[in-house]
Amino acid sequence: MTDWSARHRPRLEPLGWLAAATLAALLAISTAAFANWFGGRVGTGTSESTILLDLPPLPPALAVAEPPAPQPVTPPPPPELQAVPRADESAPPAPQTEDAPDLTPPDRQTLTDLPDALPTDEALPAKSEHSAKPAAKKKTAQKPAKKAEPAASAATAKGEGVTASAMRKWTAKASQRLDRHMRRGSYNNASGTVAIRFQVAASGQITGAKLIGSTGSASLDAALLAQARRAPALPERPDGKSGQIEKTVTVAP
Repeated sequence: MTDWSARHRPRLEPLGWLAAATLAALLAISTAAFANWFGGRVGTGTSESTILLDLPPLPPALAVAEPPAPQPVTPPPPPELQAVPRADESAPPAPQTEDAPDLTPPDRQTLTDLPDALPTDEALPAKSEHSAKPAAKKKTAQKPAKKAEPAASAATAKGEGVTASAMRKWTAKASQRLDRHMRRGSYNNASGTVAIRFQVAASGQITGAKLIGSTGSASLDAALLAQARRAPALPERPDGKSGQIEKTVTVAP
């Protein structure tokens, strides 16, 4: 039995039963008609008899079952959409990226046409002579710079020497002026020796005085300090800076 007959057999069986019932009915009707016709031909005197045929009951016609209609498929409910937070509220600010360097390759330089003929050996020495002249000029231009360096250092050394010499002269003159000023003081026939440190501004003004040590007499120390603070202005310092000068003062009756 093929697959086609096995698949359509449920549908063909009701049709076979219906065809068999129809054929049996036609056979019964034709038999009854033949019997009536044959009885009329036999003649008179023959008692009319009724022929009853017991026919099997016809099987009820089976209704051909229609294939069930396809049930509609209900799609599943769509998933619930969750509220997506705004990008400007939840998402952190995107880091600022620096501009990426341009990675495009530079245009290829077109090669110029080569000269048809290479320079001869005679032309090469001429070029070397021309190239040697600028090099010689550069060397000569660099020589004055080397000479300028010793001149600058000599000027600096000379300036330092002048300043040192001027400072020695200024110190000697300031010391003499301070000696004369300290001898003019009144010390009440006291005697003693002490060093005094004077603070001198760049202009030569005495801005302060301090005893370094003591003479052994408090009254003499106070008199010397008061006289030192009354010292007149000294000449302007040659170096243009403020500084100190120390002077040892000896007092005798």
